Amino acid sequence: LKQSALLKQLINEGKTEKQAMIALVKAISVIKPNVSERNTTNYVSVTFSAESPNIAQKALQKFIDFINHDVRQTMAEDLVVEIESKINTLKIKKESLKLFSDTALDVRLKNLEKAYLIAKNAGIKEYSKIHNGALVIPSNVGSEVGVKLKDSRLSDDGFLFMLGENYLLAQINVLKGNKVIYPEAYYQASLKIDLLSDLLSNKENLIFDTFHYQSSPSFPLQRDKPRRALIVLIGTFSGGVLGILVALFMTALEARKTRLR
Repeated sequence: LKQSALLKQLINEGKTEKQAMIALVKAISVIKPNVSERNTTNYVSVTFSAESPNIAQKALQKFIDFINHDVRQTMAEDLVVEIESKINTLKIKKESLKLFSDTALDVRLKNLEKAYLIAKNAGIKEYSKIHNGALVIPSNVGSEVGVKLKDSRLSDDGFLFMLGENYLLAQINVLKGNKVIYPEAYYQASLKIDLLSDLLSNKENLIFDTFHYQSSPSFPLQRDKPRRALIVLIGTFSGGVLGILVALFMTALEARKTRLR
């Protein structure tokens, strides 16, 4: 408002800068929404009155620009803090998933290597045959009597040797020769970190406004001043009182002259 043309105009008319600023502040009207009432607007309404729509629009535009700049700066700072917090949370989640997957892979490899040595020492080259719905260890293992095990036993690390040397060695080579495939959440976290980092690097280019024009300024439909009806009423009353006073004065003057005779 200090840079508005209206302030300069008021100063040129003889007002001090302080008086001009007070006049401008009085011309601004800020209406906040009443949340306790229904069917009310949910935004703050700012109006400004001046002698012409052009002056009012320029002054109000500067006022809105100032508010937008201040609020934009505060919101940008809060947004940066929130983005950085989100990135740190995602990084922790990503590292946790990576550590869990790497640990699980290491344990899996050790179990397979152990099972491979057992299968090699036991002479089990191939996967055990299935007979009548049950797994049977080949007859050259331990004794001539087949040992029947349920399929679920293969999920136990103690029975992995039943998969045979060839199958176990193939799994070991594949796990060692390929990159670790992490859970889907790991890659989702990586993608979110990249997107948020790009947004954080372009924080200076964020453009948003908190206030904007709802309607353009125009001349009021009713005259603010001068109030002709009030002027006529005051003039009539003042004229009547003045006439009565003059009549009383003239009467008193005539009475005084009569007594002096």
